[in-house]
Order: sequence, then structure tokens, then C-alpha cells
Amino acid sequence: MKPRLFASVVVCFACVAFARVSSGDSGPAGIVSELQGSANIRELRKPQRALQVYDWITDGASIAADRGSRVVIVLASGARFALKEGPRVAVVGGTLPVSRNVEALSNFPPLPVVAPIASQVGPPTSAATRVRGRSFSKVYPAGHTTLADSTTLRFEGPAGTSKYIVTIHDQSGASVLQSEIDYRAVVVPPHVLEPGHGYTWRVTVSGDSATPTSASGAFMTLPVPTASVRSALRSQLGGDADLILLARVDEQLRLLYEARETLAAAAAKTPDDKVVRDMLSHLEQQLR
Repeated sequence: MKPRLFASVVVCFACVAFARVSSGDSGPAGIVSELQGSANIRELRKPQRALQVYDWITDGASIAADRGSRVVIVLASGARFALKEGPRVAVVGGTLPVSRNVEALSNFPPLPVVAPIASQVGPPTSAATRVRGRSFSKVYPAGHTTLADSTTLRFEGPAGTSKYIVTIHDQSGASVLQSEIDYRAVVVPPHVLEPGHGYTWRVTVSGDSATPTSASGAFMTLPVPTASVRSALRSQLGGDADLILLARVDEQLRLLYEARETLAAAAAKTPDDKVVRDMLSHLEQQLR
């Protein structure tokens, strides 16, 4: 493919991947960090359902704890509340009113749960050419988010291949990195990527036929303000009991590999915890 045509394709691919932002998007209002007993939740335009621990909660949702139950909610602001049996309580304007059955707890740091971070890259997608039945798989990131100074490009190459050419282009189509490698992961050096920017990357089998086998994906780097909030949260919530909450935050930000690593650490400490195992399995499915 000629360089000029390739740049055009890159720009178009990035436009498709990053055009999914709606002006009406809003992040979650909070997350359920503890659930003892049972409770139910009503969300706007959705049927009532059972509340689960580590569920995200949207603004306008109402929660009712069953008899003898206790629900702890961490709001996006970091404010924490414990709900017990009593009248249904609604999250309005990102807060909860303190009442007989709603107790204010000590605050956490704010949660970096800004919706556009996830929605700008859309669902995990990638594009690939297939030659003689060969193709790439497990291309990552592809519709995900990364940390600007800690981005690793991963893929599984076609059978029988060992050398690859990896390129990264910014949203203007300009190349910011090109490397020929003989392994299946590329750690992008610091300062190559800018925070809060969109990129596309492509991996191509080196020395292949006239129609080389390749795959590509689009991703966005976390903006500085969001990355700073995330870093502050992780520095203050480093205990074993907080690992799942931190993983859920990363998953919401579409930092899926970071979320998987944190969940794997939690699973190693509590191997019999079905909630952790199920969440880790769900993340593994997303990364396949």
C-alpha cells in the first residue's frame, strides 16, 4: 500500500473508532463497594433488578436494601454512604441524602469514571487482512484506552510467522513509531504518545507476500486529569480489600490489561471468591 493511501486509511479508521461520543454521555454516579444481604435497584428506563456488589450506579437510580441488609456505595466524588433497610433512596445529582437509613461514611478519593474515556474508543474492534487462511488474533489495544507512558501493543501472529513490522500513527496520519520485531508485544517508549490523544496502530508480517498479512486497531491514551485522579485513588487504596474496586475502575476506563492484572492479584489472595473469579473470567473473554 502506498504511504499516502495508508495514511488516509489510518485517518478514516481513527474517525470511525473515535466518533462514538454522544453529547448526552455521562459517567456512572457511583459503585457498590460492599453488599451484605440483598437489595434491589431501579434505573431509568430499566426494569427493577437485584443489586450486585461492584455494580455501577447511574444518576437517578434508586436503591432499597432488604431487611437486615447493608449496602455501601462510593460515589464518583469519593463520598461514601451506607444504606440499610428503609425507604427507597435515589442518587440525584451525584449524591445521596443522609437520613434514618442512609449513613455518611469517611470519604474515598474521587473516582476517575468520566464516560467519554470509554465511549470515545467504542467497543473493542480491529481490522485484519487474511492471506491464505492466516490472520492475527488478540490484537490489543483495539477500541481500548492506554496510559500514555505505559502502553504495550500485543497480538498473536499467524502460524509460522516470527518477524513483524509495527507502526503507530496519530490522528493526523503522521507516523510516531515504526519498529521491526521478532516477538509479539511492543512496549512503546515513554514520551512517544501524548495523553488524551487518539492513535491507530498496525502490525504486518515482515517479508510477507505482495499482499501482506496485517492487523490494526485504534486506541486512546488517558488524559492527564483522569490519569492523575486514577493515580491518587490507587495510591490511597492499595489494600487487598480495595483491589476489586480498583479493577472495576480500570475496566470502566477500558484499561483492560491493567484491570486484569489487578483482578488476578485479587484472585491469588482469595482463590475461593466466586465474584472475583467470575469478574476475571469476564475480562479474559474481552481480551480474546
